[in-house]
Amino acid sequence: MQHLPLNLSKLSLRELDVIQGNPRFRSIDNLLELGISRLLINVNSNTAPLLVFSSDGTPSYFYESSRKDLSECWEIAFEGSSAKEMYLNLIQQGVSEDVITKRWVANHYRWVVWSSAAMERRFPQLLCGRFCTRKKVMDKLKKRCKKELLNGYRPALRKILNRDAAASSLMILCISNIFVKEENDTSVKFGNETDVTMTRQQIESSSVRVELTDGWYSILAMFDSNLSKRVTSGQISVGSKLAFCGAILDGAVDGIDPLDSDYNPQSPHCRVFLRLFSNSTRRKCSVFFAAPFLQLSIS
Repeated sequence: MQHLPLNLSKLSLRELDVIQGNPRFRSIDNLLELGISRLLINVNSNTAPLLVFSSDGTPSYFYESSRKDLSECWEIAFEGSSAKEMYLNLIQQGVSEDVITKRWVANHYRWVVWSSAAMERRFPQLLCGRFCTRKKVMDKLKKRCKKELLNGYRPALRKILNRDAAASSLMILCISNIFVKEENDTSVKFGNETDVTMTRQQIESSSVRVELTDGWYSILAMFDSNLSKRVTSGQISVGSKLAFCGAILDGAVDGIDPLDSDYNPQSPHCRVFLRLFSNSTRRKCSVFFAAPFLQLSIS
């Protein structure tokens, strides 16, 4: 394994990419050979909230519940994962319970764990076993707590959901989930990093909905027919970054907070969503989440 540069924290993702000097896309077998555990390979935006760390600080297992769809009940995932332990740790370190909430920790735990696991998978020779650990995740939660809750920083999606910034502004967001509505079916097929089959007729009959994230919060988005076709062709997948402007925010006339109890962008039926249009959207190249097992394959 290569030694990390002393100023690693100041390096950009592209600089890390140059240092590692290996192919961007790796097979699962190749990642296993490089020391990445199968558990870490299976971390995605929906399993991240369920990750439990062992006593030595390494990822141990995913919390399992009799309830299949934990995305509809964040409290169950919070109680069963290491998020609860980190919440109590922040309280013990002096953060007021009036400032920090369980839902805030549960939300940020999800995004920190997903991004940390993606970093290890993307740079296995440099970061294997060093990035997605209890200490690293806890340190990032502390920094986010100080930045957002104590210093008043508001991420892009929070400003937009609060109606303090225009949804039509230029943004670059990452796709964390894809939902596909089947033809003649009122249900929505869930498709995060798994194989989903959808015909051209189905894609033309309804739009694809995706969950987009800025790394802090997320929002549901509806694609028009042209963007939906790019999903079927594999040009847009989970982990893709989209640059867009001219989006329209529906369902939040007076503004909402991303931590409101009735707001759940993990559900394709969420009443608040963005509408995206192909003539003002393009795909951004990303060295971060790019990996075969992070993409949605549709035939």
